[in-house]
Amino acid sequence: HWESFEALSLQILNDIYKEKPNKISYLTPKKSDGGYDGILCFSNNSTDAEELYKVLLEAKLRSKGKHDLPLSDFAKTIIIAINTISDKVYISTNAFFTAETVKRLSYYQNRTGLEIRTIDIRFISDWLKNHPGAAEQFEDRELIDYLTKVNLPPNTAQQLLSPSSH
Repeated sequence: HWESFEALSLQILNDIYKEKPNKISYLTPKKSDGGYDGILCFSNNSTDAEELYKVLLEAKLRSKGKHDLPLSDFAKTIIIAINTISDKVYISTNAFFTAETVKRLSYYQNRTGLEIRTIDIRFISDWLKNHPGAAEQFEDRELIDYLTKVNLPPNTAQQLLSPSSH
């Protein structure tokens, strides 16, 4: 299911950035991906390389029993994003981000200038419900059914770093 989850996460990013000109996006190779799963770039109608806006994606599919995604599961991606001079990094998961993780991400964002956005199970489930045509395109019906029908607890601090504030 992890390959389908990576593809879905990249599709969500493409939807978030659908208005950006000269956009390209792709998933990294399945092996030796360098610590991130996808990349999205756009240039705002400029040919100047310094105007290239670069977004990295890390997609973390967890077993149904795991409810929180710890920072240690994706810290490498944040380091890579800083080292590759990315403008933004999205961490996508079928779990939640703890309040402590969100607090640390906010701290790292403020200290490094790297924009860090989280996409959790609540956002993904809502996105799939609001984009039924996109959900129908995925062959992995078991994953899509799980993501759209999961029972979610009341909203908590997990959305402090909103994915759609680009």
